[in-house]
Amino acid sequence: MATRTTTALIAGVTLVAGLATGYGVSRHLPPPPLDDQAAVKMGAVSPAAGPVSPPAATAPAVPEPVQWRMVSTYAGDLPLLGTLGKRLAATVRDATGKSLDITFFEPDVLMPPLEGFDAVSEGRVDAVWGSAAYWVDEIPAAQWFAGTPFGPRAEVLLAWLTFGDGQKLWDALYARHGVKALPCGVAPPDAAGWFREPITRTADLRNRNIRIFGYGALVIERLGANAHRTSSAEIATGLADGTLDGAEFSFPAIDVKAGFDTVSKHYYFPGWQQGAAILELLVNKRAFEALPATAKASLLLACGDNIKRGLAEGGALQAKALQELTDKGVSIQRFSNELLASLNGAWLDVVKTQSAKDKDFRQISASLRAFRKQYTNWENVGYVR
Repeated sequence: MATRTTTALIAGVTLVAGLATGYGVSRHLPPPPLDDQAAVKMGAVSPAAGPVSPPAATAPAVPEPVQWRMVSTYAGDLPLLGTLGKRLAATVRDATGKSLDITFFEPDVLMPPLEGFDAVSEGRVDAVWGSAAYWVDEIPAAQWFAGTPFGPRAEVLLAWLTFGDGQKLWDALYARHGVKALPCGVAPPDAAGWFREPITRTADLRNRNIRIFGYGALVIERLGANAHRTSSAEIATGLADGTLDGAEFSFPAIDVKAGFDTVSKHYYFPGWQQGAAILELLVNKRAFEALPATAKASLLLACGDNIKRGLAEGGALQAKALQELTDKGVSIQRFSNELLASLNGAWLDVVKTQSAKDKDFRQISASLRAFRKQYTNWENVGYVR
């Protein structure tokens, strides 16, 4: 009996030792999880505490809202030119839940409009709402991205920017100044302008004082006119007192608000000096690249929606405005084919001259010309004429 007892004791010790050895090998592994009933039996939790729950996940950090100050070159109540800028700010604010909050500043509130380019480049403001045509003093080739004399319609210009080399050339041109531009709206072509006397032939432009800016000014100077960069506020006064013989400003829906019909009754078309008006959101390049991905995507989508709105609303507004002007006794007229041919010839001279001395001008001009040539092949077969 003693022998059996001794044998049993030895077997028990061996079993305990084996178990102890096993736990010693796996001492660095976590013990198996306890189910709820086992946890209660072991006293790990009180029965009243209910089921054991996993620890709550840590909520991701919410990025600080980004606030941008956007200076406008156009008054906020101007159809399309101003209203699309205010619409952009509101759309982005709503789409991002104010994580990107853009404040629209009227012209001259923070600074004069034409100082906007340098202000964005230097980071004094985050963005400018306006047109690349305003920056020809800083970048002579910039107006190609706003619309040029005898340039294409808006849909062709947008196609070049999106599917040609347009946006790439725009980015390269502006990157040297630490800024980036986004096409962010479209407006219809301007009128050719208001004149105190009828303009029926090329000779009628000689020695006339005409308010016009950008490349259009270079064109009419070649035909003997005197170009003036008069502010919009001074146009009506200049036409009334005779210091201006003519002036181009905008399209009918804006011109009718400006009251030019009270000082001139000769309103001419087509707007040869700008075939389409691309509205630009000019932003500080670092500020744009620092945007969270969702805010950047929302900004780009809002610009696309603004372009759609401009295309649709731009045409819809003009017929009503023309009727209103006609009711006020304004004579709606078109330049003669002879005059348009002279203007076009002068524009081709400007392109040749500017291309010879400005590599950017030459490269951008050649790119758009090649794209338009291909696009015309489609227009000739795809559209009813």
